[in-house]
Formats: sequence, structure tokens, C-alpha cells
Amino acid sequence: MFSRIVCAILAVVLASAAAPVFAGPQVWTSNGPSEQVLAVALNPDDENALLASGASGVWQTSDGGGSWTKVSSTLLGESLAYNPLDPAVAYANSKDHKQVFKSTDGGATWTSVFSLPSAGQVLSVLPDPMQAGRVFASGSGSDDLAMVQRSLDSGATWSNVLPASLNGAGGLSTPVATPLAARQGSALIVAGVTYYHSGGVVGSTDGGGTWNLLYNDSFTPLAGASALSAGNSLYAGLNVLEFGSLVRSDNDGASWVDLSPQLPITGTNGGFVQAIATDASAPATVYIAEWDTATPPRTGVFGSSNRGVSWTELGHLEPRVSGPDGLVWAVASQTLHAATESGVYEYTFGTPPPSK
Repeated sequence: MFSRIVCAILAVVLASAAAPVFAGPQVWTSNGPSEQVLAVALNPDDENALLASGASGVWQTSDGGGSWTKVSSTLLGESLAYNPLDPAVAYANSKDHKQVFKSTDGGATWTSVFSLPSAGQVLSVLPDPMQAGRVFASGSGSDDLAMVQRSLDSGATWSNVLPASLNGAGGLSTPVATPLAARQGSALIVAGVTYYHSGGVVGSTDGGGTWNLLYNDSFTPLAGASALSAGNSLYAGLNVLEFGSLVRSDNDGASWVDLSPQLPITGTNGGFVQAIATDASAPATVYIAEWDTATPPRTGVFGSSNRGVSWTELGHLEPRVSGPDGLVWAVASQTLHAATESGVYEYTFGTPPPSK
């Protein structure tokens, strides 16, 4: 009897070792890539298909993170996105922040479709979910002022559409437009901005033709934007050095609520808001990744089911999450994917996290 029990236990252990380890409730698991990952993107037509921007190239999974295959040696940066209207197409910034790369074969090959000279940087790239061929890229231009470039022909040509009134001219540091976000089923496009001693959120509802300042740093003086999400509510993470803050708008930027006092990582060592993800199927649910400069540093991914009023840590993820495109949410599998300094991690649960 004892020998049969031992054999059964060994069989389970060996089967577990041979199979990929998938995320389970309250557990973060990783099956690669075994290197730093700067961004992760979810295929809008197939939640099992993801791309990852790794330290040595582009990685792909077709089984929801169960295994990863390197498909390209192209070095991409911290922004990576599938085209929601044509998932065979993906866009990313380059690791050196000088180019926009485009793939038309699901990530296997990449071509530069926009580049900057020695001055300027490309920090975020976003294909418009409402209009085929329309793509945005944010950062700073060759004039060292904040820019939002727009292409209306899938990257063939580009023009800067951020007006002079919002480009941050006149400061002592280089202003930038940072993360970009769009709401599915809506014309709203938003971009974070960082100016000299200030920051905020700008937005457009006409395909990038005109832009307005939606958030003017009123709750978060001196802070520049680092992370954005345009789900049912708008969320913006803003930071001064390592000291983070979080604001929310439930009316497309007309008014804002300061969520900073409720942030789960805060204090004298900071609490940088690195990435934000929302769940389209659960309007009040939001996820954030934070870190600080304590020794050892505090890190974690947290969920809220009440629009950021209170937070619950999701297990404990020790590696620091990348940003701004470091968190993506898969609705059907109820899985959160996180790009980190040690690979891509997954966390799966059946219901939104409880609030405390």
C-alpha cells in the first residue's frame, strides 16, 4: 500500500515537472523568457497569443504564457501594441527610443517606419482602435519639445499633431509626451505629458486633429505622467522621482479624483506607479504595479474592485514590473500578464480581487 502511494506521488511530481506551469489562484508563475522584458502585448483576437519585448529580441507565446519562442532579434522598447483592427500588425518603439517599428506578420519581422535624428525620443506607440491606418507615437521631437506624431497611412508618413500650446516650451528640462492610451469603442485618445516642474494628461476626441489639456497636475504638483489606462474610467500614474501618485476621471477628463493617499506602496522611499491595466468586463476593477527605493525595495502588483479606493496585493511579485506597457489583462481566462525584469509572469483568478 505504501509503495503504491509513493509511486502515485512520484507520478504527479514528474508530470508536473514535464508540463508548463500555468498561473493559478494567488500565485505568480513564469515560463520565460529568461531575461528582462520591457513590454508585453495581448492579441485582441486570441488571448493565448502574446508578444514580449525582451532584452535580446522579440518573444511570442501561443499558449497564454505556457511557453515562449524567440521570433526576432529586433530590439524593441517599453511600448508594444497589436493593431486591434488587424492583429497581424503590431507596432513598437525601438530600444534606443529613436524609431517606430512595425510588423505585418504577427511579430516575426520588423521594419522601421519612423525615426528621429540625434535629438528626440519615441517613448510610446499606439494604433488607433477606431480607424484603420491611424497610428500615434509620443515622445520628444528633434526640437526637444513634447510631440505626438500621427500617421494616417499605417506608418508611411507622419506629422506632429500636438499643438505648440501643449509642447512644454519654455522650461529648463526636455518636455515629453509619454504613455498613450485609447478606449475601445470610443474616439478618446489620451497621452501623458511631462513638463518642467509639472505634468498631466492631454486628450483628443477627433482622431488627433485637436488636443486639450485634460489634467493639469492639480493634485500632483511637479509630477510627470508615467502610466495611463483608458478603460471605463481614466487612470493616470504620475511621479516625481520615485514618489508616485494616481488620479482617476469618470467623465473623460472633465474632473478628477486623487487616489494617491490610498496607494499601497508609499512613504519616505517613494512608490513609483509603473503600469496600469483595467478590465473592460468589470468597470470598477483596476490593477497597478508599484515599486520603491527601500532596501530591499518593495515591489508588487495590486488590484482594486472599487476604482482605486482600496487595494489588495495579488500574491507577491518580487521582480519589478516594466512600464508603461508592462501589464495586460486577459478577460476570458481572467489572467494578468506582467512584463518584469526577470521575464513574463502570469496571475490567474476567477473573480475580481476583494477590496479591503
